[in-house]
Amino acid sequence: MKLYTLTRRFTAAVLTAAMALSFCAPALAEAPSAAADPAAPAATASTAENSTADTIVFDKLYFGTQEDWDWTIVGAPSGDVVLQYTAADRTLTVTGTYFQALTISAPGVNVVLNGTTGPAVKGDLTITDSASVAVTSSAAEAQAVTGSTDITSDGAVSITGADRAVGGEKLTVNAGGDVTITGGTVNQPTVNDATVRCGGEFELRNPAGGLVLCDKTSDGKSGNLHYYNTGATELVFRASSMGATCDVFQPGDSTVFGTFGNPSWITAKHEQDYQLTLTGCAPADSAQGRTVFYADEEVRLVLKRPVDGTTFTDWTVTKEDGTAVQFNRKGDGIRFTMPACAVTAAANWDREQATGQALWLSTGQDSFIVSKASLEAAPINGITYEDGAFVVDGFIVDDIKAARPLRVLGLAPTEDELPDVVLKNLTVDTLIVDGVRDVTLDACRIGELDGHDHLDTVYSLQITNARDVVLANTSSRYSDISGVRNVTAKTDGTLCDRLNIDCTGDIALSTAADTLGVACYLRAGGSIRLIGAPWYALRVSSAQNVTVDANALPQRAFFTCSGIVDITQRDGSAIGDSDAAWYLLEYYPETEQPYVVTLNGETGEVRSDLYQLDALDDLRAVQHLLITPASLLPGDVDSDAVGQFITDASGVLVSAALAGAAVWGGYEVTTRVMLKNLLPEGTAIPATRGELAQLLWNAAGRPEAGAVVTVYPDITDADQQAAARWCTEQGLLTARSDGTFAPDGRVPKWRVIEVWNKAFARK
Repeated sequence: MKLYTLTRRFTAAVLTAAMALSFCAPALAEAPSAAADPAAPAATASTAENSTADTIVFDKLYFGTQEDWDWTIVGAPSGDVVLQYTAADRTLTVTGTYFQALTISAPGVNVVLNGTTGPAVKGDLTITDSASVAVTSSAAEAQAVTGSTDITSDGAVSITGADRAVGGEKLTVNAGGDVTITGGTVNQPTVNDATVRCGGEFELRNPAGGLVLCDKTSDGKSGNLHYYNTGATELVFRASSMGATCDVFQPGDSTVFGTFGNPSWITAKHEQDYQLTLTGCAPADSAQGRTVFYADEEVRLVLKRPVDGTTFTDWTVTKEDGTAVQFNRKGDGIRFTMPACAVTAAANWDREQATGQALWLSTGQDSFIVSKASLEAAPINGITYEDGAFVVDGFIVDDIKAARPLRVLGLAPTEDELPDVVLKNLTVDTLIVDGVRDVTLDACRIGELDGHDHLDTVYSLQITNARDVVLANTSSRYSDISGVRNVTAKTDGTLCDRLNIDCTGDIALSTAADTLGVACYLRAGGSIRLIGAPWYALRVSSAQNVTVDANALPQRAFFTCSGIVDITQRDGSAIGDSDAAWYLLEYYPETEQPYVVTLNGETGEVRSDLYQLDALDDLRAVQHLLITPASLLPGDVDSDAVGQFITDASGVLVSAALAGAAVWGGYEVTTRVMLKNLLPEGTAIPATRGELAQLLWNAAGRPEAGAVVTVYPDITDADQQAAARWCTEQGLLTARSDGTFAPDGRVPKWRVIEVWNKAFARK
């Protein structure tokens, strides 16, 4: 507040004295008229504060927005910088090169910066508030902004350079409207590194065909685009390096896009979509559930057996006018480029109509259908039907040996009527289970017949389109379980050489042996719990909480999840071969929230980026690793203070407290006892920052705040105002970045102990 008023008075004094300043502080030309003088000081500090919404702050100059005005800053090497404001359309136009760092605040005002003979800004540019922003350099070989750039705007933002758009290390844009960033040469990128939050369409383009992102920044890292769709509609994200593929971004979606493929343009725009009608198939990968696609987008389809389908025959893909669409086969799926019209794609199947629950079994040479009625009329050895009196409402298939693939398909009039299936004591080369409700494999050996082997891309076990899957003492070579709800596996030996699971619910895998197998790739909508781990690779994605309790961690482990990661390793010396090329444990939060790492009982810093252990010795040293997102810490923890270390006895309590919810009961009791012995008798334990400041101030004898001039706008009580000012002067508490004190902010008990001991250190 006071700085604001003093700045305006200083500006007025400069104008009155007609002081000519050097290049670093350009002189101000005289205002064209007194009535239009935008630098006239406010009558009172209150008036200045209340007029902020109608005030343009240009560096340290203050201008009004009610009338038209012109202003010239003289003395720059490239010539004068001319400021012109038009009240009718609330537009501030700045022409010329500003030869130093520039900060602008212009609420509700369109800001136009135009460098005609050089860059618009030669230095860093910060625009904290505006209606829209356009920064342009039309001079040959000139950048729009030479320094780092940070722009916040309610509307559109455009940055265009004849050379680069932004030459500084970082570009940050928060815009409510469209964002367009253009510039660069064959050898110079458009920007170095960028973070863009955009409520409209987005375009980053190098017209010369060079990179849009820097290959290497000053710290040796590749430049990235961190893009966020903050608008209300979906956008189609494309890049020149993506070919025919694209990503569809819903509101709230984000991505990190790097220089892989050397992109010369990246866009996220509204596009016309076209209907895709599917029969007997479904979109693959992340496109599952989509019914519309965009022109030139690559469409990938996989088989999805209808409830009455048995054997797949062929594919047909046609446009709305009946002409065929060319496609390429890949395994059982196809790929094609979406035309600018509706498309119908069909995977054609042989059909077997079922009047009730039925099972279709095939060994490649022979196939047959069984139902409850058929088994009653003509029993088949090893196949029975249970009517749900116990656990199974469906079929039990026992003791089959088959060198050829065994396919087990559920048939029913509707999906709700599909049967449960229990497969026991099977020894088969390949097992395919599809279209059943719950499926249990008990004591089965898949892919272990003599003389039969499977390459990495050929699965010996495939289970799709089921509800809950249970594997009991069952092993297989390469397994893929997808389109299911929950997966539970328990075995005395190894479970699988390679196991892929993609489910909507929980995953629980357990082994009594040292390892689950070679590699596990797990994706779950719920939680994942592993007793045992693969010895080579473990990848967990899109899960909630993850628990691993293993004799030894895999050589390479990757975790991306939204909840708690809890890892216990009993014997780190059992990890892999020390001659292996590399070792890695990596965690990345699925959301941007911070998290706390507790390694072997010691709580480290708060992080929000990638966490890695990338050396064999570090991986072997892990006994217990706990990663806890800040939002899941117990409510007694102040997220602003999490991760700070305490040097007195309470430090042990903090480390223990953050180690997990299980110890919070002891922490609560212990801290209360400590505070009772520490604070003056009869004093209530403060729960907020305001209460803590009041307690400290009262205990110190209610001293004056000294030279501190800060007045916190969010405190109305006079005593609490004095207490807050004194505490910040003493360095006991800190103000927030926006100049408030946040007196209602919660304070954990360990923080009270820390601050009290700092204020009144015991001898």
